[in-house]
Amino acid sequence: MYIARIPLRVSLLGGGSDLPEFYEAGDIGEVIGFAIKKYITIYASLPILIDKSIVKYSKTETFDHPSEIKHPLFREALKIYWNNAKKIELASFADIRSGTGLGSSSIFTVGLIGLLKKLNNQSFTPYSLTKDGFNIERKILKDPVGLQDGAYGAYGGCCHFRFSKGDKIEHASVNLYEQDIQRIKDCFFLVFTNQSRDANKCLQNHTSALSLASKKRENQSKIVAFVQEGKKALQNGDYEHLGNLILESYKLKKDLNKANSSGNKNSVINDIEALLENQSIYGYKLLGAGGGGFFLVIGKDIECKEYLNSLGLNPIAIEIDNKGCSIFQTIATD
Repeated sequence: MYIARIPLRVSLLGGGSDLPEFYEAGDIGEVIGFAIKKYITIYASLPILIDKSIVKYSKTETFDHPSEIKHPLFREALKIYWNNAKKIELASFADIRSGTGLGSSSIFTVGLIGLLKKLNNQSFTPYSLTKDGFNIERKILKDPVGLQDGAYGAYGGCCHFRFSKGDKIEHASVNLYEQDIQRIKDCFFLVFTNQSRDANKCLQNHTSALSLASKKRENQSKIVAFVQEGKKALQNGDYEHLGNLILESYKLKKDLNKANSSGNKNSVINDIEALLENQSIYGYKLLGAGGGGFFLVIGKDIECKEYLNSLGLNPIAIEIDNKGCSIFQTIATD
């Protein structure tokens, strides 16, 4: 049996600039963020005593040919990367459910491609996995996704990505001191809204806005302008300044989306935001495309965690994953 383990991601600054609607118009997209120790895991085996191949997720599907599969990502990945007569069984599991702003669909896709390539003895790199996953989601399925989610899952670690015409990706690791990696666990938290959403519906509004409105593009460019300053703050361990930048960027993003259905016209989200306006918290943002999922909250060490716990928000401490997409084989024992 082969296993792929792919980390989910937290984007700090620059989100939205990884969309082709932004960078293909001549602007340079930039993001910083990191992969986290919450995972999607995909298992693959090649059983010999089954009549049909199997994929398991929240449902179980059997098939003779990948074109019969209803799950779009399983279907398209298998159509491209499993062109042989062997029966296959695949099963996916996640530490955190999809639709929560942590990049799960793109991260699942790059992991599945890597797993299938490994089974076929084909080589791959984080760069190729990111591009191949983007090809399935954006070019084949026409989902309005960007490049950053798959990239974080493929590369792992704390990353600075740049995006430009032709879906070009430039990757640089953001080097952090060990004490700052430990401090992140004490200062960075996920807070769940208890709501999930369809990211594609939210992103469709965002991509349309970038394509049509110069004011929206101007706001997106302002969001990108925070990336370099935020990177320096992160490397210097200045989480107060980083939190302030993230909050300012989040407000610009809300302004960009406020005329769309993906804007935060949601009493639960608004109520949580009001609670996060506290002296123990440096900054916050709703992760992903908006409409639900997780808030990223950055604050003063123990004081922030105690405050969030006092509200019953059950904060989840963030730890950075440095391995990215990992694929390994289990060894059967008697």
